[in-house]
Amino acid sequence: MGGMSMVYVAKDNLLGREVALKILSEEFSSDQYRIKSFEEEARITASFNHPNVVRVFTTGKAFERFYIAMELVPGGHFEHQINERGKIPEIEMLALAIEVAQGLKAANAAGLIHRDMKPGNILLDSEGHAKIVDFGLALVTQGGVAQATEFWATPYYVPPETIEGRPEDFRSDIYAFGATLYHALSGIPSCSDESLSTEALRDAKKKVIPLGTLDPSLSVDVCRIVDRAMAYDPEKRFSSYDALMAQLEDAYKHLRAGVAIESSGTAAKRRVKNHRVELVVGGVAGLALIVAIFAGIWWVTRDTLPKNKPQVSQSSTSTLPDLASDKSNEIAASYRVARSAVEAGEFEKAAAEFTKLRENKSVQEPTRSWAGVEAVMAWYLVGDSVRAKVEANDALAQASAVEDGKPRLDKVLITVLGEVNSVSAISSRDIDKSVSDPPHLIAWMLAGLKNWEQGMLQDAGLYFNAVLSAKISADDSWLKVYQKIAGYYLVDLKSLTSPVFAKLPDSFSGCGAAAKELNDILASLKTRGRARSNVQAWQLDLKNHYNLLMDSEKNPPVLLWDRNDAILKLEELSKDYRFAEASDYLKAFPVRPVDAMRVSFLSLTEAAAEFLEDLNSDVMKKPARGEYLLKSGEFVTGISINSVGVITVTDSKGVGKPAKWADFKSETLVDLYRAYVKDIPSNSVRLRRYERAIAYAWLAGDRQQALKAAASLADIDPEFKKRWDRISQSLPK
Repeated sequence: MGGMSMVYVAKDNLLGREVALKILSEEFSSDQYRIKSFEEEARITASFNHPNVVRVFTTGKAFERFYIAMELVPGGHFEHQINERGKIPEIEMLALAIEVAQGLKAANAAGLIHRDMKPGNILLDSEGHAKIVDFGLALVTQGGVAQATEFWATPYYVPPETIEGRPEDFRSDIYAFGATLYHALSGIPSCSDESLSTEALRDAKKKVIPLGTLDPSLSVDVCRIVDRAMAYDPEKRFSSYDALMAQLEDAYKHLRAGVAIESSGTAAKRRVKNHRVELVVGGVAGLALIVAIFAGIWWVTRDTLPKNKPQVSQSSTSTLPDLASDKSNEIAASYRVARSAVEAGEFEKAAAEFTKLRENKSVQEPTRSWAGVEAVMAWYLVGDSVRAKVEANDALAQASAVEDGKPRLDKVLITVLGEVNSVSAISSRDIDKSVSDPPHLIAWMLAGLKNWEQGMLQDAGLYFNAVLSAKISADDSWLKVYQKIAGYYLVDLKSLTSPVFAKLPDSFSGCGAAAKELNDILASLKTRGRARSNVQAWQLDLKNHYNLLMDSEKNPPVLLWDRNDAILKLEELSKDYRFAEASDYLKAFPVRPVDAMRVSFLSLTEAAAEFLEDLNSDVMKKPARGEYLLKSGEFVTGISINSVGVITVTDSKGVGKPAKWADFKSETLVDLYRAYVKDIPSNSVRLRRYERAIAYAWLAGDRQQALKAAASLADIDPEFKKRWDRISQSLPK
């Protein structure tokens, strides 16, 4: 919740998904400048699409309040992680930092600077990936720079040029990004007090304690990155996001590979030690010469000693992983776990296991290099191309090493690993289907996955077809799982080339049919990552296109609105408390001009549907005990709901039986609802829930009671009075 807005979890009834609903605060709802800023935030965020930026689905105005419906990111704010944990480990922070930098780079490519980068504006999804949110202070750059008209950014992270009113560019975001890393890695903000005056804050920015001084346990490379990002002079910061990400990825790669990166404290000790060594070098030079002479004599007269070095199979460049050469049962077990995870579709687990095998120096070749390749593929199957590319660099270094004059893997695999980080597609023109040994089949699969995640679906499909049509010998049966997965991608490719993606419909009915088809396609997808992103992006385009059709006077209504028929239909649905279905029925009429009665009915049906959702939640958490009257005239003494939403009532004899809300009299449910509402501490939440109860009672047939309750609520809630006056004047008397 920010100063200008509040954020709620909401349900998009059209697409059947939960969204984050950002609503402009009441105090700003009549401020034209704030309204314009709010709308500009939505426009800016919706102007580009990137997996590390929270997506905007739609915007609008309801009940005199402006709102933005956005992607719901369930993992919470990164700021909460810092508050709870103090410091974030370097390797964890670097993985997130790379994703945040990619999101900022995408915004910069769209001509934007965020201007409020901080931990609170980084959200974490269910898998721990970072997504940037809140472009409320963003500026559209002109020629790479922009001049802000007001200073609202958080003092801890705000760059010096913003404080001084100088022009800002992408390097301003890099400063705030660096300050965010500083806080996360050390557990302490770079400035001590948010209440500093402008002059004091400017001075504090000049005297930031270097990160390595604040926490000597941090690695030198990471401290150097943060200190450079937070340079007071923008010219001394990173000159591009590519330069920043290159250093972040190098540091991340070293940490993941287990390379001992020198900490800042160790570096300082080393410099002191080196100085001491310089003082005594002269004294030991003579001794070193004597040692060298005797070493030379030993070299000439030494006995020939047996040499114990790992043996690499001469066929290792073209065969599958050979576990027989690995004597450790633990290694073999780990490989089986990784393979089983791939079979089960647990690709995150598979990636972790394969990576451990590649990093384990006890694993012999070529098993170790093959594990690196399969780790890359597993990350692609997860849909995480960032981690796949990082893993590809490590796997390439491992597989390219030459032993006995040969690389550890076949040339075709090494070539594809080297192309994973390229911008262009891996060409499918040179596929030779006459060769279908394991290295070629895995190379095709990896090339297909790389092309797929970069959006080059047709090129990917050619590779997947090659995998699927390959003849696999009995000895290579482990490859069949990749044939099955390739088949899944081809099924999704067929879905993604459906005519629904060819063009946007030119009618309201066409939009409705397309929306249903897209929902069906999304539910049927067999793969993760790009396929889902493509469908969701098209859904957003369709929604925006639908709104444009609504705004165009040239398009007549596709469906005719008949009030009498509508009233009869709503009475039929409301009789069985089918309020969500009633809302869908009303939404199927894109009438223009807008019919006031339809709008009023829609407000009531949506609120009544929320009334029943509230009851479900309340009773599921705390079963009801008392006497409750059913429409049949029977009294029950208990109501409970299990985890899958089944309602059970208990009769006077203690016998339970299934039921539904439509079995209860409306006044019974209203009384039950009030009993739960009275325990809610928030006054605003209680008022909103009373409003839902009024809508339910009116539609369920208890209109006199509903009107009486509405009059009472209007006396204490002016905002409800405005809404109810507008709704009630269009309802049938």
